[in-house]
Amino acid sequence: MRYLKMMMGLTAALCALGVGAVSASAAEFESSGGNTHGVGVSKNEVFHVYPMTVICARAETKGSAASGKSETLTDEVKYTACTSFAGQLKLTVSPGHFEYNANGTVAILEPIKISSAVLQCHYEIPAQSSFAKESVFFGDVATFGNKKFPEGQKKLQIESVLQGMEYTAVGWPCTGPKNPSEVVEGKAAEEVGNEGAFSGKIEETLTNGNLTWLKE
Repeated sequence: MRYLKMMMGLTAALCALGVGAVSASAAEFESSGGNTHGVGVSKNEVFHVYPMTVICARAETKGSAASGKSETLTDEVKYTACTSFAGQLKLTVSPGHFEYNANGTVAILEPIKISSAVLQCHYEIPAQSSFAKESVFFGDVATFGNKKFPEGQKKLQIESVLQGMEYTAVGWPCTGPKNPSEVVEGKAAEEVGNEGAFSGKIEETLTNGNLTWLKE
């Protein structure tokens, strides 16, 4: 009991001095409020799902941001010009729905499907928020030339590098190399992988305002 009282007293003393646990809200997004629009910048959006590396040359986003400060920001990303095997295979990637946390994490909110008109197989990336390795970087940039923003319009750059992404390969050849005797059975097989990866970088603009990232 004496130990408990000592701990309670120490906690009270620290609080009086303004010393406490580190807040979970160490970073925030700040927005003027309204609709957002973004495009991929610097590099392609890339999905690694064995045995394919799917490269999407273009990405366009839409979403909305509440006025003021917030810990999270949601986005819908539309992928186009997606290919694999050095551009020889064209693929369709369904829109990705993401929720970014200002502290540097991201969640996939809805399943993403990767398919081909040529191959009778596809990949399914389920909604998930836990990855083996997760790196999400935020940065601010400003553009000039719009009279509404004489000091420059502030925009948000979001770069994601995710490893250990779960996915399901449905049917051969998406399930990987097979010997001839396995091909027939493999056409209907499903294989679950947990070593998928994703990387991409977008620049997010608030249509009629500023969108930034604040770190304490």
